[in-house]
Amino acid sequence: MSLINSAESIYTQISNKNLAHKNFVIRGINDSIATGSLTAGGGNNLIKFKTNQANQDIDVVSTSTNDSSAGTGARTLIITGIYIDSADSNRMKHKTTTWTLNGTTRVSSPTTGTNGFVAVNNMEVITAGTHLVGNLGEIKAQFATSSNLLNLIHTGAGQSQTASYAVRKGKELLVKEINITTMLHTACVISIYVANLDDGTRVLIDKIPVNHDESINHQLNLLVVEHHIIYGIITPLETVIGTNHISINMSAIET
Repeated sequence: MSLINSAESIYTQISNKNLAHKNFVIRGINDSIATGSLTAGGGNNLIKFKTNQANQDIDVVSTSTNDSSAGTGARTLIITGIYIDSADSNRMKHKTTTWTLNGTTRVSSPTTGTNGFVAVNNMEVITAGTHLVGNLGEIKAQFATSSNLLNLIHTGAGQSQTASYAVRKGKELLVKEINITTMLHTACVISIYVANLDDGTRVLIDKIPVNHDESINHQLNLLVVEHHIIYGIITPLETVIGTNHISINMSAIET
């Protein structure tokens, strides 16, 4: 991984190399802050990822029985993420799988695609029952052998918002800035990390203090290279009181 000195150099790289690129926003929301909480996970859940050149099967489960194949809530969803292709020199590649939910029972096999991920970048409800907003419960993607969280969809959100993104082989992620909006009773710090998916080593990129009601535009100008994941962790600086909300939007370009 490496840091870029200015935002201008990000766009200069793209322009000079005439690179194909995709602009998007990595989003995160947290309404339930606790010590060590994920930017969008709530509670003490931290996003996990598999290292040491190995995939791991995942399960998908909801906290609502109505999120099922014939339920009123979410019925099917797609999961996109990174997996290791052992037939291609263990390169980390992108794949999308479709899953049919079974309420509060863990589902261990996708209806389309193959199981086995290193990291999950996105989950999105694609069909639902009469509850058109989507999922009636919180939907989690977890390692099959544990309850370690890879990603989740908050109740009623329809799509994951976990402020994390893993970069596959042959790609680079340019993160220009972070927009942070807060409604807090508790002062917190947001720590931005980049971790190596091959061996699990991580680097602390930045710490951003937030307090009460504010909107912050924070420059990162960060280049995240292939086989790495960027993510954030919220840590309260004092005893958590009242209702606390943080939303994070990272402006990114993948080339």
